[in-house]
Amino acid sequence: MLFDETSGFSAVMKMFSHDPGATLASRSFGGVKEWTTRAPMLALGDPDPSLAFPGGTTLQPKLLVRNASAKSFTGHLRFSWRSATASGKTAPINLPFTPNQTQMIDVSALQAQRLLPADAHWAAAILSAPVQPDDLLAIAASYDQTGRYGAQTPFSDQLASHWEAGKWEVDGMHNSLVTVGNGGNQPQRAQLTILYDQGRSKYQVEQNLGPDEQMAFDFGKLIRDQIPDKNGHTLPLDLTYGGYRILDLSDGAAGTLYEGKVILDKTYGHAAYGCALCCNYETPFMVYNPLPVSVDATSTQQVQAGDSCGGGNQIITEYFPTWWTDNTAIATANRNIIRGVSAGTTNHHAQSEDMYWGRAEYFSVCPLTQEQPSAPTNVGCPSSTTVSSLTPLSITLLFPGLKTGIGAVSSMLAGPAGTSWNGSEISEALATVSNSCPANWGNLCAGSSTFTVGEGGQAEVSVGGVETPVGPVFPEQQNVFYDQHTLVSNVSLLPTSSGQTNRTAVCSQTYSCNGIPVGNHTITYSFIEALITGTHVTSTEVSEQ
Repeated sequence: MLFDETSGFSAVMKMFSHDPGATLASRSFGGVKEWTTRAPMLALGDPDPSLAFPGGTTLQPKLLVRNASAKSFTGHLRFSWRSATASGKTAPINLPFTPNQTQMIDVSALQAQRLLPADAHWAAAILSAPVQPDDLLAIAASYDQTGRYGAQTPFSDQLASHWEAGKWEVDGMHNSLVTVGNGGNQPQRAQLTILYDQGRSKYQVEQNLGPDEQMAFDFGKLIRDQIPDKNGHTLPLDLTYGGYRILDLSDGAAGTLYEGKVILDKTYGHAAYGCALCCNYETPFMVYNPLPVSVDATSTQQVQAGDSCGGGNQIITEYFPTWWTDNTAIATANRNIIRGVSAGTTNHHAQSEDMYWGRAEYFSVCPLTQEQPSAPTNVGCPSSTTVSSLTPLSITLLFPGLKTGIGAVSSMLAGPAGTSWNGSEISEALATVSNSCPANWGNLCAGSSTFTVGEGGQAEVSVGGVETPVGPVFPEQQNVFYDQHTLVSNVSLLPTSSGQTNRTAVCSQTYSCNGIPVGNHTITYSFIEALITGTHVTSTEVSEQ
């Protein structure tokens, strides 16, 4: 900040960054053919009454433009202006540059020459040149001859679909002026949302903008004059601050909006600019990694990414029109529908359209790129299942709610090893081999569960009609799924009067994938009479081979 206490002059000293590796392709926002940067709110000679400068104040708007390269070229400068009653555009002005040359553009003189209307209050200064990003640098400022009254507006090449802005102020000593412009070559529909009451309330305005067109807002006027928004809402008369958001409703991936804001401090007569933050999605990734799919069947993949301005992960598959696989003999892609052709593993990929990405390492810049997330595709089914381990679940875990129970959880390993079978769906079928239990116990070898390889979880049983978790939480493991074998009751199923102290049921179990058997096992349930603190119970023990 530069400040002169005697005259009351103050100005923000803008710093520039230069990335020699930046390409025009990554910064060709809005489909521009030359690198383009814009100063959205250049205050012209006749200041807007909203700035509340003393009557008779005349500003002297100027641009300082520097060629930061060792090349000669011709730049182009044009203006999109507005007055109290009209708006328009100027023809481009050619600006020849020699290497490392700095030029001052006297915008007051352009108004005197009627290249800009004398009664215009504001203009967006649009500067372009056949150079790499940031090879042409510019600053814009408008002050009166004393330096006491004035405003600045920073140049930026950034366009975006989504902007989040900080605090605006309106009170007896402050006012906030905001403009939203279309920097692209196609019409766009812009939405401004004023947020207040800790973000719980909002005021929304929408407008169609042609190329280089702007919509402008005087927040103080919106409040004082109780101007309704698109939904008929008005801003509270006692409202003094809030935030705002800008969205390109025509293109959520690569919109072409820019914004400008000045906050007037009537104490010193200076209008300070503020900058919004461009927002968009962070690094995208495949939701299912790996993606399982059976032969002659399909699976649907999704692309997800976090929002750089909050909101958590979001599905953004719609922005990825191009999909392919590394080996079409194993799997093919039709957009995000992956079809299995033959057993094996390959990778599938997706490419986004040209769109902005909001990433922490770029800070306020949202680069324009095509991202390519990928993930493995596992086609086919495992051909074997083995019992990796058995975790007993004792009745003591849920006594006295249960008087019979409970069993075990088998950790099953899908094979063969060397291939990830995670995500494969395994179904089971059971049949009775032998059963010495009473008929009123029902069919103990009934069941048709489906398991997902690689998923974790925890056993659950019904206690008093409520599903109750029991035992350890089993983690996600490569090629492992978990099968629960339990029988429970709130009474002891082996009454002491029967004279039977144990019963047994043996079941055959077949695991299948895509209708093809992949494993055969034998499950044995043993029911044993026992006592817990003097109470008769039936303990359930399970083995599996």
